[in-house]
Amino acid sequence: MSNRKPHQDFAGYVAELRNKYSGGHTVISDCKRAAAEGHALVENYIEEGGRYQVLCNEHGHLVYCTNLPVARECMKDATTFCMVCRCIAGEAGPDWEHSAGLVSEEVVTVWNRIKLSNGEFGYKHPKSEVA
Repeated sequence: MSNRKPHQDFAGYVAELRNKYSGGHTVISDCKRAAAEGHALVENYIEEGGRYQVLCNEHGHLVYCTNLPVARECMKDATTFCMVCRCIAGEAGPDWEHSAGLVSEEVVTVWNRIKLSNGEFGYKHPKSEVA
């Protein structure tokens, strides 16, 4: 397992991409292949909405897509299916703390990511300090 692709051992693994909002990964899994391998992700992936599962691994939100090109588009932008990522990106509206349906831990996560992206934690990456 590599640091770049830490979820390659997931059942039905197809691809993953670093999620720019959460800092984690967004993972595509093939439900049909996972079931054939004996590790079904869901009981009936067709009823769930499609063969490919796209997962925001950091927040646990997921969506099912009917084909791989659509799944790859969802993987590139987790705000299309993950409400926590949508709030971090600032796309959830002005009253997102109450209207987004997030639990209290997710609200704290959103605020921490917003503060981190605004530089409010005072952490500077070593490469950002040029001599």
